[in-house]
Amino acid sequence: MKLSLVACVLLLLGYVSSQASVRIEVDTGSVRYFSSAVPKEGITITVRSIQGTGVLYFSTQTRTPGPTSNEGKVDLANGTSHLVFIDGKGTDEIHGALAALDSGVDGSGDGADDKVIIELQAQNGDHRPDLCASGPCQNGATCQNGGNAYSCTCPAGFQGINCDIDINECDSYPCQNGGTCRDSVNDYSCTCHPGFKGKSCEINIDECDSTPCQNGGKCQDDINGYSCMCPGGFQGKNCEIAPTFKNPCQSSQFQAGHLFFKHPSDRSKYVQCDLWGNMYIGSCPGNLLWSEVIDACVHPTHHANLLGGRGKRLAVLFNPCAIKANIDAGRLYHPYPGDKAKYIQCDKVGNMFIKDCAPGSWWNQQNETCGDHAKPGPKPFNIKTTTLPPTTTTTTTPKPPKNPCTQTNIANGALYHPYPGDKTKYIQCDLWGSMYVKQCGAGTWWNQKNETCVDAIAEALIKYGVFKPAVRLAATPTQAPSTRT
Repeated sequence: MKLSLVACVLLLLGYVSSQASVRIEVDTGSVRYFSSAVPKEGITITVRSIQGTGVLYFSTQTRTPGPTSNEGKVDLANGTSHLVFIDGKGTDEIHGALAALDSGVDGSGDGADDKVIIELQAQNGDHRPDLCASGPCQNGATCQNGGNAYSCTCPAGFQGINCDIDINECDSYPCQNGGTCRDSVNDYSCTCHPGFKGKSCEINIDECDSTPCQNGGKCQDDINGYSCMCPGGFQGKNCEIAPTFKNPCQSSQFQAGHLFFKHPSDRSKYVQCDLWGNMYIGSCPGNLLWSEVIDACVHPTHHANLLGGRGKRLAVLFNPCAIKANIDAGRLYHPYPGDKAKYIQCDKVGNMFIKDCAPGSWWNQQNETCGDHAKPGPKPFNIKTTTLPPTTTTTTTPKPPKNPCTQTNIANGALYHPYPGDKTKYIQCDLWGSMYVKQCGAGTWWNQKNETCVDAIAEALIKYGVFKPAVRLAATPTQAPSTRT
């Protein structure tokens, strides 16, 4: 039958006293209210459902508790028992309401078959069973008894109803730089790759801290290693091997513009001179070999062709970057003999790099840039023309950086700029405001101070003042081009 609180029947049972057992019968669809005194030590009420289903509400605030005012609620099913403890602190009376929902017996009429029957037994004090006695909380957790339930307060590092789940601190991937994580109780440990240390492998070990380079060598830290730039011809991992050949850095060689020489015993190395006659042993990047024919590191195949006289085009190629007058005059770009799809780029310490133009374009020495052979090249900005200026050309970059080739920069001779976010690239401006994204050679990176690509040795020479920034030459046109984006 449907429960109707409006048409409920109010029957006052009286007080349920200590150790008393009271049987309550309520017609299906009705509500019966009752009250009980609560001693200071509290009262434990055992509720047993004898017949039917219903809901029992408890309240210390109102004599007619219900769904909107109850402080406690017990869902009764046929044959079940429940314990309810009422704390005597702050109250001396508890009020109850039994809402009879369904007798669970087929039939109709006013007989017992249409009633919901429960039995109440009250005991002074807290007689709820100690659910913590069995020790359900694990891993040192604290158990709190709640009568019909218990709760566990977990120590750090554990979770779950019974604190039986070890929290995996490695789930957050705390180990950096490829370290391997191992979980422990409320903690983790990292096995770091060689060259790293710290709780989370966040510290790159500086192998130069032990000053391994001897004989005045300059140490450069690397990941799990270091390299030494050896002065005066010293060799070896730590510059511990004394030079076994004569220093070629003589004034006569310098006057002739010769700053690079082959290493007498190792084809992957070369000798580099500074302006004061000091010599340094440099290493070619990767598997490249030094070619004294062109004073540059080249692929082993090209090296064999040069030494064997094959590939005449390469054999007759000289290094324009070794001519001091070219560097002083700012002539850093030159045509590549015999191949108009290539060009030569110099840095300001005399290194030469052979570059390839983009497919479908060739080198234009007048403009010092690669251009599309199917289109006329750009004209100087101080010549009147109706031809639209060339658009900015970049490498395959989805979002090119802002064009730094402004009138002011060009007028001041600032034709080279760093490429944002990638130190192996740089931006070159022509005299008409176009910018070109260039790639440094293998094993080198851009140095804005000297406006050139450098390797570790060249950068160290710059750092320690061996090479000074070259004097910037102003742009040859007297009028700066308009800015292009």
